[in-house]
Amino acid sequence: MKLYEISNEYRDLKEYLEENPEDTIEDIGEIFANLEEEFEAKAENIAMVLSEYKSEADALKFEIDRLTARKKSCENAADRLKGYLEVLVILGIVLWTIVVGYFLSGLNINTDFFGGNRTIETIVTYIDACASAVGVANGLFIFFRLREQWIAWYICAALEAVINIISGQYVLLILKLGYFTNTTYGYIKWSKYIKSHKEEAKSVF
Repeated sequence: MKLYEISNEYRDLKEYLEENPEDTIEDIGEIFANLEEEFEAKAENIAMVLSEYKSEADALKFEIDRLTARKKSCENAADRLKGYLEVLVILGIVLWTIVVGYFLSGLNINTDFFGGNRTIETIVTYIDACASAVGVANGLFIFFRLREQWIAWYICAALEAVINIISGQYVLLILKLGYFTNTTYGYIKWSKYIKSHKEEAKSVF
């Protein structure tokens, strides 16, 4: 029985009582008891329907949130540093190079690599400090999945190669060649990955 039908029952009951005032209180109570049972049954059905609708709405919201997060993840798979962040990163690398390089160059480290040439030792110290600064920045680039990580890999490998050449460690250049090869391969794979995820992001919705 629908709610409007129950309302009609009450109206019919009122009309009945007006037409038959001689009916007993027991009859009226029985009629009201029947109406109350029907109303409670209908209310219970409505509550079940509303509960089902809420469950479906929650499931739909969860799926929309999942797809939205998926799309955002795809779109952000290859973010780039904003202009002001690039400036801050460069300034940080320069500051790190100067401070750490100055501190290390002040240390009296006896080495035969440079034949006692203090100038070359100082130059290598600053190059090494710069390489370590770029390495730290590269760790952040990798963590935040920024495209600049590949530039940082190339710079680190190049700076270390310069140190190896100045130090006469030519054998280690083979290792640096491996770094360059691995970085190039990684950049190619990364580019394909980004391209596929951009296409996927467009097709999410």
